[in-house]
Amino acid sequence: MSLLDYARQKLFDPLEIPTRPVYEARFGEEVPYWVEPEFLAADFAWLRAPDGVHAGSFAMKLRPTDMLKLGQLYLDEGRWQGKQLVPADWIQQSTAADAPSGYGYLWWIHPVQGQHGYAAIGSGGQVILVAPDRRLIVVASSYVVGPDQGGDAIFRLIDLAVVPNLP
Repeated sequence: MSLLDYARQKLFDPLEIPTRPVYEARFGEEVPYWVEPEFLAADFAWLRAPDGVHAGSFAMKLRPTDMLKLGQLYLDEGRWQGKQLVPADWIQQSTAADAPSGYGYLWWIHPVQGQHGYAAIGSGGQVILVAPDRRLIVVASSYVVGPDQGGDAIFRLIDLAVVPNLP
């Protein structure tokens, strides 16, 4: 079973995240995948190696509403509509506040107002920020190039405009 088929069966379909059609950008192309017009236009895209295997930890494009579903899944400790899709132990381990490098399993540790928070950060400014104690999810989908690509500009915006206005 391909990684995409497995992810559809175990994660995307239960979360009602549409993955068809999929734009499958390829490693090693002359133009970086994140600036390909087809990648930018797609609702769902995932980078694929020449051997056909999809990237397991990066290079996926989702709609902001679908990013929010992933944030909600993590906020609810792996449960979605009463069903455990991801083991709660995995959620806790992957987002632990004491991760030695500030990085869990694909989640960066990012406190919010001094409380535990974590974020998935994608190329160019895709961010899913989860602050469990505040029951907060912030999703950003942008295209940032230059020295701030990768979420720094988004986190400054969240820290300056969103967090100070939280109740």
